Amino acid sequence: MEYPIIDTVKSLLSKELTEIEDHLKADVLTYYGPIFDGMEGAFLQLIEQLCRGKSGNCPPFLS
Repeated sequence: MEYPIIDTVKSLLSKELTEIEDHLKADVLTYYGPIFDGMEGAFLQLIEQLCRGKSGNCPPFLS
């Protein structure tokens, strides 16, 4: 069962991320949680797919 607050949080997060993308003129990818062994390849592939066809630099910011 999902609570209405979940939809509200998702909507607000999506709106804020869109504003960040517009400001940075770049794609923004967020992930919250541990990165388990073996997941690095999947993240690398995802970032490479996002960068394909883009002009200029495509630096990932990780923390």
